Amino acid sequence: MTPPATRRLHLRLLRDSDLPALSEMFADPEVMRFGLHGTLTPEQTVDWLRDHRERFDPDGPWGFRALIVKDTGEYAGHAGLLNQTVEGVDYPEVGYWLHRAHWGKGYATEAARAFRDHAFEVRGFDHVVSLILPANLPSQAVAVRNGMEFEAEARWRDRDIFRFGIRREVWEQLAH
Repeated sequence: MTPPATRRLHLRLLRDSDLPALSEMFADPEVMRFGLHGTLTPEQTVDWLRDHRERFDPDGPWGFRALIVKDTGEYAGHAGLLNQTVEGVDYPEVGYWLHRAHWGKGYATEAARAFRDHAFEVRGFDHVVSLILPANLPSQAVAVRNGMEFEAEARWRDRDIFRFGIRREVWEQLAH
């Protein structure tokens, strides 16, 4: 089970009804500038959603959840915990993607904190990371606001990335 909500967002499984907003987001070159595969067509977005559903157990700890704005019902993006292997080491990663219409509202930080807290409180992890391309300064800022610090440069999926992370001891100090 994952966190059901934050102060301003419902967090729920991705649905077919999210496809129009997902397609718009994945077709936006500015949003996908830091993605692994560039922009996606509507057909590729359908494939992405199908693959995501097949890859992740809906009741399990891993996978993205839709970020739905409580006040409007709008799809703002998605976030979640992903199991990532970087240079032979497995990490629980807090990942987040936001629709451009929802940039600058603090939703990425709010969702990232919810999944960070869930990783420590419910899943019992001792270390949580976010994997971010070096040029993606907005995502790095979210990681820092989430209590993470730069840990290392690494190679992941044929890309150079920065690994930001937070350990349980640091998170416990933040929580108090």
